[in-house]
Amino acid sequence: MPHVRTSPTRGARIESTMGRVVAGCALIAALTGPLGAQQSTLTGRLHHVWDAEATSDNPDGVAAYVVDDAGRGTRIVPAAPSDRSQQYSFDRRRVEVQTEVIRQGPTNSPSVRVRSLRVIGVVPSPIASLHGTTGLDFITVLCRFADDPTPLLSPSQMERVVGPTYPGMRQYFGELSSSPDVMAGNQVTTVWFDLPQPRSYYVQGTQTAIGTLATDCTTAADAEVYFPAFAGINLQFSSGLATRATAPYDVLSFGGSWTLTLDQQTRDWGMTWMSVEHAENYVVYAHEMGHALGWPHSSGRYGNEYDSAWDVMSRGYLRYELPWGWLTVHTIGAYKDAMGWIPANRRWTPAAGSVTSNTLVRGALAPAQGHLLAIIPSGPNRFYTAETRMVAGHDGTLPGPAVVLHEVDYGRAYVTDSDRNGDPNDAGAMWTPGETFTDSIAGLSVRVDAETQDGFAVTITRGWRLDVNVTGEGTVRSAVAGDIDCDAGTCSHLFPTRGTGVQLTAEPLPGWSLAEWTGACAGRSDCTLTMGDTRTVRAEFRRQLLASAVLERLLGQSLHFAADQLAFIDGLGNGNGEFDVGDVRAWLLDPDAAALQGSLAAFAAPLDPRRIS
Repeated sequence: MPHVRTSPTRGARIESTMGRVVAGCALIAALTGPLGAQQSTLTGRLHHVWDAEATSDNPDGVAAYVVDDAGRGTRIVPAAPSDRSQQYSFDRRRVEVQTEVIRQGPTNSPSVRVRSLRVIGVVPSPIASLHGTTGLDFITVLCRFADDPTPLLSPSQMERVVGPTYPGMRQYFGELSSSPDVMAGNQVTTVWFDLPQPRSYYVQGTQTAIGTLATDCTTAADAEVYFPAFAGINLQFSSGLATRATAPYDVLSFGGSWTLTLDQQTRDWGMTWMSVEHAENYVVYAHEMGHALGWPHSSGRYGNEYDSAWDVMSRGYLRYELPWGWLTVHTIGAYKDAMGWIPANRRWTPAAGSVTSNTLVRGALAPAQGHLLAIIPSGPNRFYTAETRMVAGHDGTLPGPAVVLHEVDYGRAYVTDSDRNGDPNDAGAMWTPGETFTDSIAGLSVRVDAETQDGFAVTITRGWRLDVNVTGEGTVRSAVAGDIDCDAGTCSHLFPTRGTGVQLTAEPLPGWSLAEWTGACAGRSDCTLTMGDTRTVRAEFRRQLLASAVLERLLGQSLHFAADQLAFIDGLGNGNGEFDVGDVRAWLLDPDAAALQGSLAAFAAPLDPRRIS
């Protein structure tokens, strides 16, 4: 193999290079904790490790750590659950965290609550350096607990799991990326290495000493492996790691990243921690290696991390094939695009204030021409994606051929499901010809026009459409987006941005007089321009959504609250179909919602996304 050289000590050492890019950002301070807690300051890289045990304050099942250059990690807990999604966007950045200790973990690994967190300096971002590269090679390191017998699995068995033969990880990720070079250099250590401690030192019930395992396993293998050659490290252990605290009480594996100093290089590696129960499990290997590449879970908005059949980063177990067992599907277009696997000329981002049509072709074994992904901005740190999913390659088991939409919030993707019935895989999440998705708050719509051999023809509208009925000749001028000129009949105008509300003014034609103009209308009603000869112009305005009305509703003092207003606020919050205090808190903190307070908030189209047949 091209990256192998003989070592005078033992095994093979592998080397290559990996690019780096510069990134930096800052984070908003979190809430303070209880008085009297032990306070400290941490400095290091922020890492997320997925598939940790989900709890009430961590519904996503992801643990965040601040890791120093020696690989010592301290788990951090956000002061409020709402801080968590923002925190994802700072993954693998150097941070300074003001904390207070709340408990100790296994092998003296404490957990602390965040009082404030900020990104410091201008530092390389290893995950950014993965974008657009072709290698992404992983080394699989075999490590045995000190009290374990000789493992039953041989290195050659593990080579089948990560190698180029279907459905090995090189073949699988090569298909996802449409590149035969991705993970072409995947390798497995030639022997099992002995850890210095027994399993009980690293694993205590539902807790795993993630950082200690990372340092001890890589140190044991350092004589054989030249780690800087690889983008990622699979740590395969000879026994199980933590067990789930709730039913079905199964053994867990983990995926994410970690900072280590290896072969005199301090760097962040994509990393997995694999239980022996998952050693030959192609679904779990693909899922955890996805986390190592920086992919979060995706799901419906129903509180279930593993409910979407559209993504390996969700349900995963979707088809059983002998002799390999359970296999999975592709990841979603948003995560492929984050890796640079979708070329710029095959990515469709409609301009604001436009109505455009294109064909979205399937992403699995994609044809040579056609757009693979549409990206539609919907607000700060939020956007929608539209992609075609059809049965092909590893996408052999899907709910059906359809355009599938996701809303991506701080990098985490959620299936857009029109019926909101708890199932993100049924007809409500499959957009087919004749159906239109509309988000009136974001001012966008996605219409599926027709099915083609390899995809679907789609029309995307970005902006707020205002339909004006003119009973005679006249001109309506918009203060925010130019003129609407039309003769008798109905004409439309698309406003590219929401602003603080559409305000209309009227000007009479030469020789006519302006008799009356009503330009501010409460509720959903007609606004009438009366000319000297009784000709009129009518237009519907956005409904007002005042802060006082929201709070009155919460206190039970207002029963006259429109269904679309309730759906809008619920969508900002927990999306459980109810109006509660969590929704109000999210609404008050949301910058988009704040911009709408005291202004007009909706057109005639519904505020919550739903199917229009």
